[in-house]
Amino acid sequence: MNRPLTVSEVAARWQCHEQTVYRLIETKALRSFGVGRLIRIRPEWIDEYECGETADDEQGSEVLRLIRERRLKSEKRSAMSRRTRTAPTRATGTGSGQGTR
Repeated sequence: MNRPLTVSEVAARWQCHEQTVYRLIETKALRSFGVGRLIRIRPEWIDEYECGETADDEQGSEVLRLIRERRLKSEKRSAMSRRTRTAPTRATGTGSGQGTR
């Protein structure tokens, strides 16, 4: 009997981020079960997902839509934080228009 895999092991197998595996589980695209607070995935469920047997086209499209949506939000946040970090700062003077000596 093959032992169930952890999210980390599945992510390593697919060479993706663990969060991607969590998203697939959350959207029910990838089957899993819990052992207390731990999540485990049976090898046959991974095979089913890889062969496209568990998710119908509509569910698969929903997963892709969610991933794209989250990626866009992340990119927007990154762009905004870059703008605030690289925004030019105004030189503060004495207010009289003349330098101090």
